Amino acid sequence: MSSIRNNSRSAALLGKIREEDGISFEGLAQLARTTASDLQACLDHQLVLPPAIQILLARAIATCVPRLAVHARRLELQATAAVNIENGSIALHLTPPAKWW
Repeated sequence: MSSIRNNSRSAALLGKIREEDGISFEGLAQLARTTASDLQACLDHQLVLPPAIQILLARAIATCVPRLAVHARRLELQATAAVNIENGSIALHLTPPAKWW
């Protein structure tokens, strides 16, 4: 999930927000439990947001900017998968587990 590690999906989603959407980075930051400067740094590809923050950000954008809901949902699903991998609830295997087939 390199786009989660590189923040590219989060940055792309933040980049699609327009002034007429009526939401500021400050408002999104409050909903995502982070700071506006962190969101700006994410947009500038200078900071990688933790997957848990990306989930909250995706939910906030889906709620506040309905036209971006599809993209936000993709980010949320990808970030949720990253959290599951980090927590060990999903294991990655280089080779198939024994008796896989």
